Amino acid sequence: MTGLEKMKSQILDEAKATADSKIQEAENQAKEILDTATQEAAKAADGISQKSAAEIANYKERVASSIDLKKRTEILKAKQEVIAEVLEKAYGGRNLFFCSRPGENAGRICSKNRGGSESQGRKPEVWRRR
Repeated sequence: MTGLEKMKSQILDEAKATADSKIQEAENQAKEILDTATQEAAKAADGISQKSAAEIANYKERVASSIDLKKRTEILKAKQEVIAEVLEKAYGGRNLFFCSRPGENAGRICSKNRGGSESQGRKPEVWRRR
């Protein structure tokens, strides 16, 4: 080997070593970026999962509340029907009902007038506690 070939070989070896170190450095940076992105994605997925679980729990609670309200409404309706039947028997078969219109008679037990209905312009009789 001549001096020129030795210099050429030395330059190529140095260039290869520099290139290898740059490649290793780039691979390390890529690994760090990938690890960071993986951690951020895991945090985001965890946050989304927690939010979803909270929304599901809230929805279940609203459904249960709705079911409970519907149940209580049906029980109240059945009680009103029983009370109306008892009052009808007690007061000689008068056509009694619960006033459901807003106002002072709402929720009270009413009786349809002899003409047949409230819609004919007559006010219903109202049964009040004494």
